[in-house]
Amino acid sequence: MGGTLLNLVPKIPKPKPASMIIYEQLVNAIVSGEIKEGQRIVESDLTKLFDVSRSPVREAWKMLEIDGLIELIPYRGVVVTQITAKDVRENLELKGMIEGFAAWIVARMFGNEIIAQLESILAELEKHIANGKFQNVLEANIRFHRIIVENVHNEKLMKLYDGLTKSIRRFYTISFAMSSGWEFSLAEHREILNNIKAKDATAAEHSARQHAYNTINRVLARLEKKN
Repeated sequence: MGGTLLNLVPKIPKPKPASMIIYEQLVNAIVSGEIKEGQRIVESDLTKLFDVSRSPVREAWKMLEIDGLIELIPYRGVVVTQITAKDVRENLELKGMIEGFAAWIVARMFGNEIIAQLESILAELEKHIANGKFQNVLEANIRFHRIIVENVHNEKLMKLYDGLTKSIRRFYTISFAMSSGWEFSLAEHREILNNIKAKDATAAEHSARQHAYNTINRVLARLEKKN
Protein backbone atom coordinates (compact mmCIF):
# COMPACT_ATOMS: atom_id res chain seq x y z
CA MET A 1 0.00 0.00 0.00
CA GLY A 2 1.51 3.31 -1.08
CA GLY A 3 2.20 6.10 1.39
CA THR A 4 0.85 9.63 1.18
CA LEU A 5 2.87 12.65 0.09
CA LEU A 6 0.59 15.11 1.86
CA ASN A 7 2.76 15.27 4.98
CA LEU A 8 5.86 16.30 3.05
CA VAL A 9 6.94 19.93 3.26
CA PRO A 10 8.28 20.91 -0.17
CA LYS A 11 11.36 23.13 -0.18
CA ILE A 12 11.22 24.68 -3.59
CA PRO A 13 13.26 27.91 -3.75
CA LYS A 14 11.11 30.90 -4.54
CA PRO A 15 12.26 33.38 -7.16
CA LYS A 16 13.28 36.80 -5.88
CA PRO A 17 10.59 39.50 -6.09
CA ALA A 18 11.25 42.08 -8.80
CA SER A 19 11.51 44.79 -6.14
CA MET A 20 14.41 42.96 -4.45
CA ILE A 21 16.24 42.47 -7.75
CA ILE A 22 15.89 46.19 -8.54
CA TYR A 23 16.93 47.13 -5.00
CA GLU A 24 20.06 44.95 -5.02
CA GLN A 25 21.22 46.18 -8.41
CA LEU A 26 20.71 49.81 -7.43
CA VAL A 27 22.61 49.28 -4.16
CA ASN A 28 25.56 47.86 -6.09
CA ALA A 29 25.45 50.69 -8.63
CA ILE A 30 25.32 53.39 -5.93
CA VAL A 31 28.00 51.81 -3.73
CA SER A 32 30.38 51.30 -6.66
CA GLY A 33 29.88 54.89 -7.79
CA GLU A 34 28.33 53.87 -11.10
CA ILE A 35 25.37 56.01 -10.02
CA LYS A 36 26.87 59.20 -8.57
CA GLU A 37 25.99 61.26 -5.52
CA GLY A 38 23.25 63.76 -6.34
CA GLN A 39 22.30 61.90 -9.51
CA ARG A 40 18.59 61.65 -10.26
CA ILE A 41 17.10 58.20 -10.80
CA VAL A 42 14.04 58.26 -13.05
CA GLU A 43 11.23 55.84 -12.31
CA SER A 44 10.23 55.38 -15.95
CA ASP A 45 13.82 54.48 -16.85
CA LEU A 46 13.75 51.64 -14.34
CA THR A 47 10.34 50.33 -15.41
CA LYS A 48 11.68 50.07 -18.97
CA LEU A 49 15.05 48.64 -17.93
CA PHE A 50 13.56 45.89 -15.75
CA ASP A 51 10.34 45.54 -17.76
CA VAL A 52 8.15 45.98 -14.67
CA SER A 53 5.32 48.17 -13.47
CA ARG A 54 5.87 51.13 -11.13
CA SER A 55 4.94 49.13 -8.02
CA PRO A 56 8.18 47.07 -7.60
CA VAL A 57 10.27 50.14 -8.41
CA ARG A 58 8.56 52.08 -5.63
CA GLU A 59 9.04 49.18 -3.22
CA ALA A 60 12.75 49.28 -4.05
CA TRP A 61 12.70 53.06 -3.40
CA LYS A 62 11.42 52.44 0.14
CA MET A 63 14.24 50.02 0.95
CA LEU A 64 16.88 52.33 -0.49
CA GLU A 65 15.48 55.25 1.48
CA ILE A 66 15.68 53.24 4.71
CA ASP A 67 19.34 52.49 3.90
CA GLY A 68 19.93 56.21 3.45
CA LEU A 69 21.08 55.80 -0.15
CA ILE A 70 18.35 57.89 -1.80
CA GLU A 71 16.03 60.74 -0.91
CA LEU A 72 12.91 62.23 -2.44
CA ILE A 73 13.48 65.89 -3.27
CA PRO A 74 10.49 68.06 -4.26
CA TYR A 75 10.49 68.99 -7.97
CA ARG A 76 13.52 66.76 -8.61
CA GLY A 77 12.28 63.31 -7.70
CA VAL A 78 14.47 60.48 -6.40
CA VAL A 79 18.11 61.47 -5.96
CA VAL A 80 21.15 59.60 -4.64
CA THR A 81 22.11 61.11 -1.28
CA GLN A 82 25.28 63.14 -0.90
CA ILE A 83 27.96 61.82 1.44
CA THR A 84 28.54 64.41 4.16
CA ALA A 85 31.15 64.56 6.92
CA LYS A 86 28.31 64.25 9.44
CA ASP A 87 27.07 61.03 7.81
CA VAL A 88 30.58 59.59 7.82
CA ARG A 89 31.16 60.35 11.49
CA GLU A 90 27.77 59.20 12.76
CA ASN A 91 27.62 55.96 10.77
CA LEU A 92 31.22 54.91 11.32
CA GLU A 93 31.07 55.78 15.03
CA LEU A 94 28.04 53.52 15.36
CA LYS A 95 29.82 50.83 13.35
CA GLY A 96 32.83 51.13 15.65
CA MET A 97 30.63 50.71 18.73
CA ILE A 98 29.10 47.51 17.35
CA GLU A 99 32.43 46.09 16.16
CA GLY A 100 34.13 47.02 19.42
CA PHE A 101 31.44 45.28 21.46
CA ALA A 102 31.59 42.24 19.15
CA ALA A 103 35.39 42.04 19.40
CA TRP A 104 35.11 42.19 23.21
CA ILE A 105 32.61 39.32 23.24
CA VAL A 106 34.49 37.16 20.73
CA ALA A 107 37.82 37.65 22.54
CA ARG A 108 36.25 36.10 25.63
CA MET A 109 34.71 33.08 23.91
CA PHE A 110 36.35 32.51 20.53
CA GLY A 111 36.90 29.06 19.03
CA ASN A 112 39.58 27.84 16.65
CA GLU A 113 37.13 27.93 13.73
CA ILE A 114 36.58 31.68 14.10
CA ILE A 115 40.31 32.35 14.27
CA ALA A 116 40.92 30.20 11.20
CA GLN A 117 38.27 32.13 9.26
CA LEU A 118 39.73 35.49 10.24
CA GLU A 119 43.29 34.38 9.46
CA SER A 120 42.13 33.19 6.05
CA ILE A 121 40.52 36.55 5.29
CA LEU A 122 43.66 38.43 6.32
CA ALA A 123 45.67 36.22 3.97
CA GLU A 124 43.19 37.12 1.22
CA LEU A 125 43.55 40.81 2.07
CA GLU A 126 47.33 40.63 1.79
CA LYS A 127 47.07 38.91 -1.60
CA HIS A 128 44.48 41.36 -2.97
CA ILE A 129 46.49 44.35 -1.73
CA ALA A 130 49.62 42.99 -3.42
CA ASN A 131 47.66 42.55 -6.66
CA GLY A 132 45.91 45.92 -6.39
CA LYS A 133 42.44 44.33 -6.49
CA PHE A 134 40.30 47.13 -5.07
CA GLN A 135 36.92 45.36 -5.12
CA ASN A 136 38.37 42.22 -3.54
CA VAL A 137 40.00 44.26 -0.78
CA LEU A 138 36.66 45.91 -0.08
CA GLU A 139 34.75 42.63 0.09
CA ALA A 140 37.33 40.88 2.29
CA ASN A 141 37.36 43.85 4.66
CA ILE A 142 33.59 43.65 5.09
CA ARG A 143 33.65 39.87 5.63
CA PHE A 144 36.32 40.17 8.34
CA HIS A 145 34.17 42.42 10.50
CA ARG A 146 30.93 40.60 9.72
CA ILE A 147 32.30 37.27 10.98
CA ILE A 148 33.21 38.86 14.32
CA VAL A 149 29.79 40.48 14.73
CA GLU A 150 28.03 37.31 13.56
CA ASN A 151 29.71 35.29 16.31
CA VAL A 152 28.09 37.38 19.01
CA HIS A 153 24.95 35.37 18.10
CA ASN A 154 22.58 38.29 18.55
CA GLU A 155 20.05 38.39 15.70
CA LYS A 156 18.88 41.95 16.35
CA LEU A 157 22.45 43.24 16.47
CA MET A 158 23.25 41.38 13.24
CA LYS A 159 20.24 42.86 11.48
CA LEU A 160 21.21 46.36 12.61
CA TYR A 161 24.81 45.81 11.51
CA ASP A 162 23.87 44.49 8.08
CA GLY A 163 21.60 47.49 7.48
CA LEU A 164 24.36 49.85 8.56
CA THR A 165 26.92 48.15 6.32
CA LYS A 166 24.86 48.80 3.19
CA SER A 167 25.13 52.56 3.49
CA ILE A 168 28.70 52.45 4.84
CA ARG A 169 29.95 50.53 1.79
CA ARG A 170 30.06 53.88 -0.01
CA PHE A 171 32.46 55.19 2.64
CA TYR A 172 34.69 52.16 2.17
CA THR A 173 34.74 52.85 -1.54
CA ILE A 174 36.11 56.31 -0.76
CA SER A 175 38.51 55.06 1.94
CA PHE A 176 40.00 52.38 -0.29
CA ALA A 177 40.10 54.50 -3.44
CA MET A 178 43.75 55.19 -2.69
CA SER A 179 45.88 52.08 -2.18
CA SER A 180 48.12 54.03 0.22
CA GLY A 181 45.56 53.38 2.97
CA TRP A 182 45.30 49.64 2.38
CA GLU A 183 48.42 48.67 4.31
CA PHE A 184 47.35 50.74 7.32
CA SER A 185 43.95 49.06 7.27
CA LEU A 186 45.54 45.60 7.05
CA ALA A 187 47.74 46.34 10.07
CA GLU A 188 44.66 47.47 12.03
CA HIS A 189 42.82 44.25 11.16
CA ARG A 190 45.84 42.23 12.26
CA GLU A 191 45.91 44.07 15.59
CA ILE A 192 42.23 43.30 16.18
CA LEU A 193 42.79 39.61 15.48
CA ASN A 194 45.94 39.42 17.63
CA ASN A 195 44.05 40.90 20.58
CA ILE A 196 41.21 38.43 20.10
CA LYS A 197 43.68 35.53 19.96
CA ALA A 198 45.34 36.83 23.13
CA LYS A 199 41.91 36.80 24.81
CA ASP A 200 42.44 40.43 25.73
CA ALA A 201 38.83 41.60 25.44
CA THR A 202 39.57 45.19 26.45
CA ALA A 203 42.36 45.57 23.90
CA ALA A 204 40.25 43.87 21.21
CA GLU A 205 37.40 46.33 21.80
CA HIS A 206 39.77 49.30 21.77
CA SER A 207 41.53 48.25 18.55
CA ALA A 208 38.21 47.64 16.77
CA ARG A 209 36.90 51.05 17.79
CA GLN A 210 40.17 52.75 16.90
CA HIS A 211 40.05 51.12 13.47
CA ALA A 212 36.62 52.70 12.90
CA TYR A 213 37.93 56.13 13.94
CA ASN A 214 40.95 55.76 11.67
CA THR A 215 38.57 54.90 8.84
CA ILE A 216 36.61 58.09 9.59
CA ASN A 217 39.80 60.13 9.21
CA ARG A 218 40.72 58.39 5.97
CA VAL A 219 37.28 58.95 4.46
CA LEU A 220 37.11 62.60 5.53
CA ALA A 221 40.57 63.25 4.08
CA ARG A 222 39.42 61.80 0.76
CA LEU A 223 36.19 63.83 0.86
CA GLU A 224 38.16 67.03 1.33
CA LYS A 225 40.28 66.22 -1.71
CA LYS A 226 37.15 65.49 -3.77
CA ASN A 227 35.64 68.83 -2.81
